[in-house]
Amino acid sequence: MFDNIASNSTETQYSSEWCINLLWALRDPTRRDHIEATNSLEKHKSQPYFVLLMLGIFSHSPTSYNIEGSQTLNVDPHLRQLAGLVIKNYVFPLLTIFTTEVQARVKSDVLQALRDANCDIRNTAAILIGKISESLALSTWSDMLPTLLSLLDTYPPLLSHL
Repeated sequence: MFDNIASNSTETQYSSEWCINLLWALRDPTRRDHIEATNSLEKHKSQPYFVLLMLGIFSHSPTSYNIEGSQTLNVDPHLRQLAGLVIKNYVFPLLTIFTTEVQARVKSDVLQALRDANCDIRNTAAILIGKISESLALSTWSDMLPTLLSLLDTYPPLLSHL
C-alpha cells in the first residue's frame, strides 16, 4: 500500500489520505503494515511535497484539513501530533537540504500550530521551534522571533504551559 509511490515522487503521487493512512500504520506497531509504513517513511522523508503534506496535517485544524482542494478529512488529534513528531524526527535532520521556500513553509506552519486549540499540538509546535533553532543558522530563523514575541502578548493563556 505504501510502496506504490516512486522515490522521486511528484506532488500528484501523494495525497493527504495516503499520508493519514501512513500515520495510522506508524501509530500502531501491531498492525500488519507497520513495518511497510516505517520503510515508506524512510523512503519519502526527503520529498518536499510529502513533507508539506505532513506539515499541513500537523498544523491545520482537524476538521478542515484539505491540501488538494478536493475533500475535507477529519484528522484525529493524535495523528496530527504524530505528524509533527515525524517532522521532528525524520525531516528536521534533513531540513537544510530543502529549498528556502520549504523551510519558510515549515516555519510558518509551526508558528500557526502554536495558536492551535489543542494543547498537545501547541506543545509539539514548541518542540519543533526548538528543533528549527538547532537545525538552521540564526539568520534563517531569527525572522520567527517577532511572531513568537507577539504570541506571548496575544495568547498568554495558550502559551502558559510552555
